[in-house]
Amino acid sequence: MKKALIFIVLLGFTFTLSAQTKHKEVGLRTTSLFDFNFLFKKEMKKDRWFRARAGILNLRVDKNEYQSETDSLSTERKNGNIFFGATIGFEKRKFINEQFAFIVGPETGMDFRYNSSDGGHFRDFGLSPKVGMVLGFMYEINKRFNIGIEFAPAIRFDYSKRFIDNDFDNPSIVNYYSTLDANFNNLAVTAVYRFKGRKGK
Repeated sequence: MKKALIFIVLLGFTFTLSAQTKHKEVGLRTTSLFDFNFLFKKEMKKDRWFRARAGILNLRVDKNEYQSETDSLSTERKNGNIFFGATIGFEKRKFINEQFAFIVGPETGMDFRYNSSDGGHFRDFGLSPKVGMVLGFMYEINKRFNIGIEFAPAIRFDYSKRFIDNDFDNPSIVNYYSTLDANFNNLAVTAVYRFKGRKGK
């Protein structure tokens, strides 16, 4: 009888786990009007989520007319940069009340940047792997929508090359360095929509 009761309890516990609904969330994360990330989250288990974000962090293209000092000819010069990043990690939600939660978890990612200047005749390429944490607060407006604010300090390992006059076989400057990126100017705001997912197996 005792073994039968234990079996029934374990069976019920297993059924409860298998019937748990896994949710997914999609949304936007921004630190400024020119810095947007697409945000995706997937529930792993209660209050623990996988998260991924990616986007163009900065994009700028300028054109201007350059007047030569030796003649009256003018030429068009272009300057531009693009900064793309992708990050994955996990977050744990610690609810303070029914709607307000503190979030914390590890993140790792990679940033790519490219700068060019016809005026200065150079091209810059850079890669920055990073490891860090996400810290923030989340407020559930309802069962479908939540908003939040978060801070993601990270250690970055930067590698960059600069090429002068399009001589891509001979980089003139190569840099390696690491930095602690913990600037509160990068405080981000998030807006997320939640989908009701499939029941977990």
